[in-house]
Amino acid sequence: MKKLARTLALALVAAACSPSPDKQRSEDAAPQGHAPAPDTSHGGLPGTVSAATWTELKPGAAGHGLRLAPDGTLSTAAGAFAPKLQLADATGAPIAYRVSPPSPGARYAFVNGTARDGAAYLYVADLRGRKLTPTQVLKYGPAPWVAYAAEKPYALLVSKQEGTVQLFGIDLATGASHPADFARLRSGPKTAAVDESTLVWEDGDTFVVNATVACNASLEDCRKDDGKAATHKLRVEVPGLTWTEAA
Repeated sequence: MKKLARTLALALVAAACSPSPDKQRSEDAAPQGHAPAPDTSHGGLPGTVSAATWTELKPGAAGHGLRLAPDGTLSTAAGAFAPKLQLADATGAPIAYRVSPPSPGARYAFVNGTARDGAAYLYVADLRGRKLTPTQVLKYGPAPWVAYAAEKPYALLVSKQEGTVQLFGIDLATGASHPADFARLRSGPKTAAVDESTLVWEDGDTFVVNATVACNASLEDCRKDDGKAATHKLRVEVPGLTWTEAA
């Protein structure tokens, strides 16, 4: 009897120390390695606008828990990502990479490469699945800024080039990229420059942002009153970037 009681006691202790199946599944699903923590200092949930710096990724070095090998392999402590990153363009010039702050929960981040001529390479990095999915904004890539939705795997990037400041929505699960068509706020071939510093989330899938719409001098006569710039406050829903003017 004493032996049986001792055996039962040991079994009860082992059961108490073992994780439940639900807890084990949760732990198995958690991201591995040391992905950078989300920075919510400028926004907070729901939705985040990160003020953290995009981190440079040099071949043979690591940053924020991500390591870039000399052969272009990106990895964390949990293993390598696929596919490998291209480290030189068609002329042999090196491509410089950087990684964005991650999404809430550290599930996704952006990896951005820039060649000597300014051309950009842009990927969504799945930090759990260790997968790189190509995506795109304008030719020269995104500004070092990102806003993540809280309810859906969706992020906002801003691309600035040649006088254009355009907002893009990125589906983090597929890499699909959608530009915001704010220029149609006014008739004619206008341009709309979004001011990303004004973006504030109202809830997990809706934000407000200012965009300045002006005449496109290369396409029409801008000497009329209609050519004057006007700033609009917009309420925008993701995904799809459907919008209305906000009061």
